Amino acid sequence: MRKSLSPKKKIVCSATLSFLTLFTLLWFVFRNHYKEIFQNIQTASIRGLLWILCMGFVYQLLDSLLCLIFVRRTIRFFSFKQAVEVTLLGVFGNVVTLSVGSIPMQSAYLHRKGMEPGEAAGIMSMEYVLHKSTILLCSSVLLLLEGQKLFRQHRNLLRYVVFGYLICIIIIILLILICTLENFYRFICKGICRLESLSKWADRAIQWKQQVDALHIGAKDLLHTPNIILVGVGINAIKLMGLYSIPYLCMRAIGIDYFSLIQIQTLSALAHVISNALPNIAGMGSVEAAFLLLFSCYMDAADVSSVLVLYRLSTYFVPFLLSAFATERIGLRLYTKERSNTSMHTSNQEENHGIS
Repeated sequence: MRKSLSPKKKIVCSATLSFLTLFTLLWFVFRNHYKEIFQNIQTASIRGLLWILCMGFVYQLLDSLLCLIFVRRTIRFFSFKQAVEVTLLGVFGNVVTLSVGSIPMQSAYLHRKGMEPGEAAGIMSMEYVLHKSTILLCSSVLLLLEGQKLFRQHRNLLRYVVFGYLICIIIIILLILICTLENFYRFICKGICRLESLSKWADRAIQWKQQVDALHIGAKDLLHTPNIILVGVGINAIKLMGLYSIPYLCMRAIGIDYFSLIQIQTLSALAHVISNALPNIAGMGSVEAAFLLLFSCYMDAADVSSVLVLYRLSTYFVPFLLSAFATERIGLRLYTKERSNTSMHTSNQEENHGIS
């Protein structure tokens, strides 16, 4: 009988396989400009690269702060370190399980800290709703400020922006209706239950039902606390504006200085809106396609590719490596604790047996 892999080996294998897959995809996208990309990155200063990586890390810290605010309403002694662990579990789950296991992994962690599974999943789902809503809000403000200048000579790009906006608006409206209207929530649940009878869709239908239930449960509580929602939108706005600034830092690092900060923030925001309308694999593909679509109209292909590699290094690859390390530590800690509890339980049984 074969021995099962230890939790540490499972996490390492999953992380390695995911990283190799993502590296292959990255190579496939940028293989035509890899020489220019290496040359551009070599010209970047260490200080510039550190700033780029730091901004990506700040994004995760702000996400953790948002998690802390939401969770502390239920778990009073929930720490910022634990919020960071929840955030990194979400990053790891998003990549390794193709987004399916992100919320379940976070919910399982919060359940071990004393929160009900449904409530934990609801909080994580509401964070997602606020994130999507703030993306639309920030991009709309930036579009009003800089849109006319940017699209004066590239009006053909507007159709992609409009398409991204429509998909994003539809998603947000559906999420809000599930959160607020009981009849609409029941209607969606009935539709999903019908899919469960089809063998092809049964597994997905169960997952969708769990996500819809979690969203509805989480919304019930948060809708009575508008201050928390406003704080959530505010933190998300700061987080996203920082995220949209990273391409600007990437450009400055490789010597491109003919764009203003707000122009790059606007293009980055619109790229994220468009990416919401595109399919992705473990969070990869849609952002790259939207980024290349918009930025290629204003920059040389090799420069765009160089900026995109640095950008994704800061916002995707480094956070994923950190999340793999954090998940491995969390898994080992829980595994050790469970073994300790099991051995204590066994020794207690032996003592009781001896006494009797």
